[in-house]
Amino acid sequence: MIEAGAKGLVLDNQLVYSLAIFRETFTELQTSAVQGLAFIVTNVGEARSQGAELELYYRPDSNWRVGFNGAYLDAKYVDFPGGPCSSLQNAGLAPGCSGTPRSQNFSGVPTQFASKWTGSLDVDYVTPLGSGGNEIGLGVSVYGRSKYDSSLYNDPRMVQHGYAQLGAHIDYGPADDRWSISLFGRNLTDERIIEYSSVVPGAGTATTGSYSRGRQVG
Repeated sequence: MIEAGAKGLVLDNQLVYSLAIFRETFTELQTSAVQGLAFIVTNVGEARSQGAELELYYRPDSNWRVGFNGAYLDAKYVDFPGGPCSSLQNAGLAPGCSGTPRSQNFSGVPTQFASKWTGSLDVDYVTPLGSGGNEIGLGVSVYGRSKYDSSLYNDPRMVQHGYAQLGAHIDYGPADDRWSISLFGRNLTDERIIEYSSVVPGAGTATTGSYSRGRQVG
């Protein structure tokens, strides 16, 4: 693994920054896949991840706090000649899968769950309320990422497209955080995200998977 970076304080110590670039190669990996009626362990010859990450934390005064995190990732299989077949290939609707047992070459294909771009932005405001030492805080957050394959099969039916999620909160409590009362919302945009998917054992032309929670308020 090769990694280089820099950290520091600028703008009269109001802005903290952290920048890192990296490149990492993985060899002799193993992963599970569906073949026929069963789950099997298949060997990945080599995979590589490289990219950059940036973190920023800005606090212009005692009331405002702003945080940003962003990353670029290029994660691909370098050598994976025995990749499992997709549901479309099993149905004869797409080429590229052959042999006994049937497989496809994943060399150059992005790895599972690898979004090229991810990022988050958090903005919070806190201010005293009354003379009893209590505070009220408000905040909003946005998290987003570009598309990724939720499966191991390089299957277009299992790709989660890019999305963004919005969150917000209102908090009340003492400044020492001994307790707090909060009203919060998560995933206010009500995005239904594919967290994992696979072809179905014994029915390789079908897919199955799980979705994340939708909107939450509490």
